[in-house]
Amino acid sequence: MPLDSGSIASRLLVASATSKVQHARVATGSILTVARDDVTVTWGESFGDANYTVVAVVEDDPALGVGLSVERLRSKDATTATFQVFNGSLGTLAGTLHAVAIHD
Repeated sequence: MPLDSGSIASRLLVASATSKVQHARVATGSILTVARDDVTVTWGESFGDANYTVVAVVEDDPALGVGLSVERLRSKDATTATFQVFNGSLGTLAGTLHAVAIHD
């Protein structure tokens, strides 16, 4: 069935043909209780510039209740994005940061 020009699927196909989309996963390392640490993602292929939108979430042990969270994007350039990760738990935690970037 052909896609009509207003469908979400159609718009995604157009966006993917004209935009670079990348994703990455990186270990956070151990973050002390009630502390923050910077976690840097290096893209598999550099963007042409820093004009991209990036989002990230962090995965940790769900049995611990309050855990790691991404507080903010601290910096980005064509090859990397650095996020500040906060550990709200009562013990040292490690996790995995998942990031997705779409070039504007």
